[in-house]
Amino acid sequence: MSKVTSSTLLIKVDDQQYPVNLYQVRQSHKDKSMAREPSVEQIEALGYAVVERVERPTGDVVTEGAPELVEGSYKQTWVVRSFNTEELTSQFNSKKQTALSEIDRIRNKDLAKGFLHTFPDTTQFHIQLRDGDRTNLSGLRIKADSLAAQGVTDPVMSIMTYENVSKALTPAQMVEATDAAFTGYMAIMEAAWVLKAQANAAITEAELPVIPETLVPVI
Repeated sequence: MSKVTSSTLLIKVDDQQYPVNLYQVRQSHKDKSMAREPSVEQIEALGYAVVERVERPTGDVVTEGAPELVEGSYKQTWVVRSFNTEELTSQFNSKKQTALSEIDRIRNKDLAKGFLHTFPDTTQFHIQLRDGDRTNLSGLRIKADSLAAQGVTDPVMSIMTYENVSKALTPAQMVEATDAAFTGYMAIMEAAWVLKAQANAAITEAELPVIPETLVPVI
């Protein structure tokens, strides 16, 4: 004797209400004594029928239809269709927005690490280029120009790198470092602008740009 469980699909025969589960049957028939897993015959006596599950097909959009009565038994049905124009447009716009967001993420990551600068002692460290970093760099540049104008040639200035290493520089070396920082910043920003322009101009998925792991130019 087949049993009806909480996962069994049911349909109410008289009004074709579907899907119905065992809990709903119990709530509608509280006056009836019912086993934890009643038999199919008991459920049928209450006006319900078991719906045989059918494997979900593949397709762009797959939705469940109304059960179909086939040779005295109800079977699950599926409706399959292709994406319509509105759905395709929505999906493409979502991918475009994802591409734009990814460009921003890569740009911000690159600015946070900065560009690799070779210091006078030949060591290489990154100078960060975030908004606050560039403000600090501008202040260092102003101070370096002032000291250089006064004839100062000693390493009286310092800059903190991404690696948390402080580098002592002369005013002239600081000018060189801040000049390099501006060049590095513009290289990252221009690469981001190019990719964003390509993404915004794209009208098909194939035209969306391939986004690299970094926007820092390879030297």
